[in-house]
Amino acid sequence: MNFWRRDARRFSTAESFRLFIEGVRNLQLYEDEASKGDDGATSEFPDQRTLKQSLQEAYQNLNQCAVEYPDDLLPYYYRGIVSSLKAQESQALELLGSISQPYHRPSDDASDKFLDNAAKDFQRVVDHATGEMKLYAQYNRAQALARLHNPADWDEARRTLSGMKLGSPDLESVPKWKRIACRAVLLLGDEEEIVSKFAGRLFRQVDGEQGVLASVARAKAEQTALILQVELLKSFIVARYSSYMLSLDENPSAKSAGVPTDDELQIAVGQLKGFLDKLRDSGIPEETVDDIEADYWNKTSFLYWEQSSNQPNAHNRGEILRQAERCARQALDLKGRKNWTPAQLNLARVLSAQGKTEDSSKILKKILGAEIVQGAEPKRSKQGPDPVVISDVIMKMAPANNARAITQSIEFAWGKLDRSVVQNVLSSLAGRIDPGLLSQIVGQL
Repeated sequence: MNFWRRDARRFSTAESFRLFIEGVRNLQLYEDEASKGDDGATSEFPDQRTLKQSLQEAYQNLNQCAVEYPDDLLPYYYRGIVSSLKAQESQALELLGSISQPYHRPSDDASDKFLDNAAKDFQRVVDHATGEMKLYAQYNRAQALARLHNPADWDEARRTLSGMKLGSPDLESVPKWKRIACRAVLLLGDEEEIVSKFAGRLFRQVDGEQGVLASVARAKAEQTALILQVELLKSFIVARYSSYMLSLDENPSAKSAGVPTDDELQIAVGQLKGFLDKLRDSGIPEETVDDIEADYWNKTSFLYWEQSSNQPNAHNRGEILRQAERCARQALDLKGRKNWTPAQLNLARVLSAQGKTEDSSKILKKILGAEIVQGAEPKRSKQGPDPVVISDVIMKMAPANNARAITQSIEFAWGKLDRSVVQNVLSSLAGRIDPGLLSQIVGQL
């Protein structure tokens, strides 16, 4: 057994950290550009050149970092995210290229290669990380595998999810001086839910130091959210097996040995249908509920679309596709998700299958961006530095306890921060890192 695990949040050199930050900055630029119009106030299309350039530069920086500094794990994790995004881009291009043939399924070869690469990057993190980083790498690996088209990959995704240790809240992000008290609070057992809800109210009402109860509440909420996401993904995988089995011959020998039993299929489909009630009663923050609900509707839409291809009856097929369209629009109608690419891509697939090629093409062009005039400079996002990204970077560097190095890195990456950004960073990190270190960082910013 390998007892040694490296610190996933440390970087071996300043150059490694610089490459990583450049990659994350380009990834943020891509997300800013892709989310244009999310507020519904504008129908502006993302800029195609900016999307391509920012995503490619994100990959190049993260890839160089991973190749030159193989002991640093975060570049692998984020390179996996970029590969997953490139898979979506490839699927959109394939569908747009075959839009004139609505019943012809586009090739998945290119997107499957990106997803396979993403799964390998997440597996490297799983092999060497611990705690929260390992859990999210496991989940993202399973997510990538579940999007592939080989049932053997779905089976591997199920094994990955089953290997996740979700028995207790992860306290890795909580300052060391607070962890012992947090674990003591968790021993309250039946009173834990009351404590978490009370602490959640405190957290919403009070700025600054969160205290032990709020730290427990946050850790517990994150654990609950991840458990729900894992349950949803497991149900999605088993439901894909169900659709796959419908496309096979009656001959039992034609079925894969990894396919679940009929009982497992019925349980999975039942869980998927009853998932929203469980989600809404979970007690996790409303914004997180919206995120997971959007994922639910999107996965359900994909399952309907995939099942429609196995339906020989035209009337039934049309009804299934209408359900798929409804679910995709449900995901996009949730606040701030009008340009959420996974749901847009599913909606484009469904509309194409319905023969609504013009509507499908319009959505795909919004995903891929509008072409700009030859020779014009790509538009850059006017959005300022993201306090969430900056806070995440500080959390990763906090174990070194070097305030000066942290502030120098932030200034190098984002320049001088506005007071409002610093205030948001302070609010985000209060109670998550040592107060003395946080005071030094904020004072130097």
